[in-house]
Amino acid sequence: MASPSLQDGITKAGSAVALRWTDKPRAWTPPVVAPEYSGWQKEQAAWQDSVALMDLSYHMWDTFVSGPDATRMLSELSANNYEKFAVDQAKQFIVVNENGYLVGDAILLRRGEQDYVITGRPTNQNWITYLAQQGKYDVELSSDPDCSRDPRHVPPFFRYQIQGPFAQQLIEAAFEGPLPETKFFHTTNVTLAGKTFRALRHGMAGQPGYEFIGEYADHAPVKEALQKVGEQFGLELVGSLAYPTAQAEGGWVPAPIPAIYDDTPSQTAYREWLPLHTPDGMQPLHGSFYSPNIADYYVTPYELDYGRSISLSHDFVGRDALRALKDAERRHKVTLVMNADDVTAALGADHGIVNTLAKQRVETDSGMVGSTEYTAFSSPYGTMLSLALVSEEVSKPGIEVTVVWGDHPGGDVAPDADLGLSRIRATVQPCPYNEFARAGYRQD
Repeated sequence: MASPSLQDGITKAGSAVALRWTDKPRAWTPPVVAPEYSGWQKEQAAWQDSVALMDLSYHMWDTFVSGPDATRMLSELSANNYEKFAVDQAKQFIVVNENGYLVGDAILLRRGEQDYVITGRPTNQNWITYLAQQGKYDVELSSDPDCSRDPRHVPPFFRYQIQGPFAQQLIEAAFEGPLPETKFFHTTNVTLAGKTFRALRHGMAGQPGYEFIGEYADHAPVKEALQKVGEQFGLELVGSLAYPTAQAEGGWVPAPIPAIYDDTPSQTAYREWLPLHTPDGMQPLHGSFYSPNIADYYVTPYELDYGRSISLSHDFVGRDALRALKDAERRHKVTLVMNADDVTAALGADHGIVNTLAKQRVETDSGMVGSTEYTAFSSPYGTMLSLALVSEEVSKPGIEVTVVWGDHPGGDVAPDADLGLSRIRATVQPCPYNEFARAGYRQD
């Protein structure tokens, strides 16, 4: 792979935390897509009150896996079950290290018996590519990057999500009837504007909807057809400011720290292969929760509620460790609803924070009880919603906690130093916070 490597960066910085830590982070937004169309607050409201169109074509990587050993390789390197994995089905693709800690998640679509596409952040994809080479599997792998470095890059697919209370009505009007009956996270072929493409049944914000995936050459006529029909349903295009915030309502943690920084021969060799200029080397790490030990930021799949995607019935990297972690004491994923008055007092009425991956301390009178993983301002709810991992004793809905808001300077400053950071009261609520995402998202 290209140099410098991730290990080069860590060696130069002194540690993985020193490499990634910053008190001047930049918020991430998807490339290419306009920041706003009608205003990010109005766009947020659309997936709750009417219907929204989200363009996912430009910010994800795709890795194509095919060949005689494709299924065997994926089975040996991931925690998913492949015995009941049908062609045209998608899965939450779960990859862990040898100790059972999460490397990353992605979407895995099975297009044929030995033909798969991994879509999402490049973390899982790089890990799989490296281990495939080490294992000498008879597979072909190729990756297509996102458009963050080159906005002129042409992706292989368009991806449009239609979701919200009126999603089904819009779809039936556009396709002149309901789509073929499709189970959750399965796909079916559909045709619109003379173009044939896949319809994947799911939605980022937990609202009813579909993701449409087709050849990028067909992106314009398909989008135009959806927009034209959507006018009667109040369709809103969602820009790059509002789009990431859907995750706070839907309960998906977008970028957990990958467990690839251990001081072991195998992980060191991987980091020597992996380029520094990837999210795993360059994505900022910041917040009031500071530890010089990168492993303190690791998570397990069970903490992120991925247990339903894990199959321990086959051998794979990290299986025995995952088996031990399944019933072990762990943190729990919750939604923290921050006190709106405290948010305004701490950050100002026009704070401008739309979303952040900051790791903020969550405390009670007894001390630290967890940390935030992702926080976004939700205009419909009028305050910040935070996806957090907290200890079991404070995981029940209604419990009051405090979020310590700000950025620790890192370095030699003590992790628990009193820095005079703002304190925001918050109430523990279920995750996902969106009621449909909790009650109806996966009914079938």
